Amino acid sequence: MNHPGNDKPRWLDRKENVDRLWRTLVAAGIVLVAMDFLALMGLWHKHVSFFLEGLLGFYPLWGFTGIVLLIVLAKKLRGIVMRREDYYERPD
Repeated sequence: MNHPGNDKPRWLDRKENVDRLWRTLVAAGIVLVAMDFLALMGLWHKHVSFFLEGLLGFYPLWGFTGIVLLIVLAKKLRGIVMRREDYYERPD
């Protein structure tokens, strides 16, 4: 939130920083899938408890699905708990 008189741009206001963050997140996802490929080829052993954990790309897909569900639920919850802008200033 910008306060009056504070016009300094924030870190994520610069496009190159947003691009750098995006590339870092994509690279992390690629590394996770590459580790799954190593396990698939037998070069690395995954200790799984359930069958689904052994599938290729399970953890990146699980994380992505969790974040999407979290965002959808947060939007629904916002509609439930949100008050009007003048909630505290209304005349009785």
